[in-house]
This record gives sequence, C-alpha cells and structure tokens, in this order.
Amino acid sequence: MSTQLYINDSITTAERFTGAPCEKKGNCLELSIDGISIHGNEGCYYCIHCDDRDVPKVLLPHVKEISFRDCIITGAQREVGIYKHASATAEVNFTSATSGTNLVYLVSINGKILDDIRTLLQLIKTGAISASESFEGKQQGETRAELEEELRIAKTNFEKAMGVLIDREKELSSAESKLLGAEKKAEEWRSDYNLEHSRVMRIYRLLAEELPVGLFNKRFYWPWCSKRKCAAKIHHILNDSPNE
Repeated sequence: MSTQLYINDSITTAERFTGAPCEKKGNCLELSIDGISIHGNEGCYYCIHCDDRDVPKVLLPHVKEISFRDCIITGAQREVGIYKHASATAEVNFTSATSGTNLVYLVSINGKILDDIRTLLQLIKTGAISASESFEGKQQGETRAELEEELRIAKTNFEKAMGVLIDREKELSSAESKLLGAEKKAEEWRSDYNLEHSRVMRIYRLLAEELPVGLFNKRFYWPWCSKRKCAAKIHHILNDSPNE
C-alpha cells in the first residue's frame, strides 16, 4: 500500500516551511514543514502519507493531488477498467499474484480528496460500483494473431504463385527451344525440298527437250503416244517453252 501527496510550489512560502542542507554530500536540501518531510524539488514536491490518517491541516491548502496504489484480494471477479467516484478515479488491472483461490487486483487511484479515494476503494472491494470504462471489451479491428495468420497465408500464396510462375517460365523456355528446333528442322526440310524439286525439274526439262529427237540424240520410240504432244504437255506443266 502506498499513498503520496503531491504538493504545489506554494508550500515553499508557508509558515514553518524549512529547508536545511542534506547530511549527504551535495547541494540538496532537507525540506520539511511541522516535522513532515517534503521530497522533490520545484514543480514536483511530494510527501509519503500514512493511509490511516487524514491529510495534515498544514498540508491541506497545498495538496495538488493524492495518489494511492495497492493490491486488493477478493473472492469474486472484478471488471478491469476505469472506476470513478466524486473527485477520485481508479484503474483496476490484473496481476500475476495469487492468494489461494482468491483473485488479486492492482488498484491505482488518483484524486484531490482522500475521503473520495477511500470511498472508491471500498466500493471496488465490495463490488458496489461498476467500471465506467471497461478494459474487457472486444478489441476493435484484427488481433495480432489474426494479422499474423493473414500474413502467413499471403506468404504461402505468394510462394505458390512464384512456384507456378517459375514452372511456366521453364515450360516457355522448353517450348521456345522446341520451336527453334522445329524451325531449324523445317528449314532443313525446305532446303531438301528445294534441292529435290530442282533435280526433278531438271529431269522433266531434259525429258521434254529430248523427247522430240530421242534421248541423248538416240532414237527412242514411245509406243501409243505422240512424243511431241507429250513434250508439249510436259512444257505446259513446267510452264516454260521448248526454246527456253
């Protein structure tokens, strides 16, 4: 249990306020008023207060805020969150401490009036007050676990997509290689065809030229047909003339 009184700077102008050099080395001062030790320095004066006592009258005009902090043990669950009563505001949170089968909660209360703080603490202990702002509501948006799961799924899908893309690139490369091979083969076939066509055309042309006079100037008889007509037909097929 801890209670601190935060004091305004006006305490330094109060009667019976004293500041004496510290016994320890340094330039610090031991501050006090009516035997009550004051800690801190300008802008942040405070003193430790006994919880079972009222605020000393000499300090009362100078108290800026009162801070209380303690753990409460209860057999029933308390909603974690913010509780308010008069000038006091409390924050109740879970702790890792246990007390048998009882639940232990950490209670931090700030206020301007000590009685308001004590009353609020008692209301929380007895369960006679509800939280004005709960910490137990469902979290808005997605949880960290949900976001991590979405990220994992996205990474998996990306890796699958990259695998498919790599496979398609390999297939494309293989298809391009096959196409090049096919084009090369087709070019070889075209060259072979042109060569054979040229040979056949030479034979036909030679045949067409030699038929009227005989093959290679030798008499050659074609039964059942006219040599000149046959030669003319061949020239017609070759689309040339006998004199070419």
